[in-house]
Amino acid sequence: MYPRDHDETMPSSNEGNGDVKRLLAPYIGPDRADRIWRCPSQKPFAGGRWTSSYGYNWQYLLQAGPDYPHSDWKGFGNMGLLVSSIARPSRTLLFVDQKPVVQESWGTYDVRPEQSLAKRDHLDGMGEVDFRHRGKANVLFCDGHADLMGPELRDEQRYWRPR
Repeated sequence: MYPRDHDETMPSSNEGNGDVKRLLAPYIGPDRADRIWRCPSQKPFAGGRWTSSYGYNWQYLLQAGPDYPHSDWKGFGNMGLLVSSIARPSRTLLFVDQKPVVQESWGTYDVRPEQSLAKRDHLDGMGEVDFRHRGKANVLFCDGHADLMGPELRDEQRYWRPR
């Protein structure tokens, strides 16, 4: 629904006060937001803080800038990709189960596997894929279908890259 209302673009990080959860709130409704963004299987966050159980594939789904895929915070303010530029929407990850993000009060953004492995102890408020369901993770794809996937999800070319 979001792309239809926003000139066929994917969500970006420079709208909604820097959090995709706020940007998508009108499509979820206030009475369901806590249940949708929290996975009952996720371990509690330290200090009682909570952000989201799911991370957005922002490093690939924001428009290209000087670097692509984006890394660290580069490209974070870019607009979302046009839906028509996603060559494989049924295989391009949109949201995925993520490990708790405790460095920031928001954390609806996931880092791609390559960055996660390179900077495991310093993700700057970003989450990384959490295989918390018997070694698998819930994935929502750009075409709207969901699936439960294992370590094969780390294949960036196949599941993260929209082109």
